[in-house]
Amino acid sequence: MSSDITLLSGAPAKRQAVVEIARQNDFTASYGLALTQKEAVELIETRSSSLENTGRLEFGAGAIGRTDPRV
Repeated sequence: MSSDITLLSGAPAKRQAVVEIARQNDFTASYGLALTQKEAVELIETRSSSLENTGRLEFGAGAIGRTDPRV
């Protein structure tokens, strides 16, 4: 079971999350918010740590990739 969880939270998933955050810069820049590559990586690392520390799992991308705040 732990190997399955590792696959969900591994490096490829983190890289994809950083890519998704970078794509959001086009949308958020109109509101004066754009994250650097380093900030995006730090955000993903913090999310991963928080999930691990609380014993929670996240399926899919969560809020990453959503451009409509009403969703």
